[in-house]
Amino acid sequence: MVRDESGAVLLTRAARNLSVAGKWFLPGGGVNFGEDPNDAIVREIEEETGLHATKVSLLGVFSDRATLPNGNDLHTVRIIYHVLSWSGTIRHESEGTSDMAAWFNPAELATATLMPYVRRSLALLEPHA
Repeated sequence: MVRDESGAVLLTRAARNLSVAGKWFLPGGGVNFGEDPNDAIVREIEEETGLHATKVSLLGVFSDRATLPNGNDLHTVRIIYHVLSWSGTIRHESEGTSDMAAWFNPAELATATLMPYVRRSLALLEPHA
């Protein structure tokens, strides 16, 4: 999770080609074969948002299961990081799993169309607010 000094959280929107198109999720993604998860989060954040994470801290790990709109069953293991510092300017990913990156303040988070795991992840961040 990337959070700015005002408390806003950076989210990315699922691209049109995904079954969850239009829903917002945390920047991140898969770990490549042989890749360290600590390196994967830095790579994924840069790919999806243009920001370069310079300091990350493990926030939590959990597993979730969901049925996607197309009926497929999805099981994920989520490694949630708190990005403590970063550099760069936000840009949108082109031709990837997301099509937009945006900051959401707490009021906007309350009404945004989030993937279910995002709310669970936000609760992990509360003690670090």
